Amino acid sequence: MEMTTTYNSVIGLDVHQAQITACAFIQEPDGQLVSNSVNSARLSRV
Repeated sequence: MEMTTTYNSVIGLDVHQAQITACAFIQEPDGQLVSNSVNSARLSRV
């Protein structure tokens, strides 16, 4: 079975009480896959 691409860009969020992590995967027009992640270590209540 061959896998097919459904979305060219996806983002995931991992939410915890003390930290939020966002990770993005983006497929460039030439087919190259680029990934980036960002962590937020401090959350404050308003």
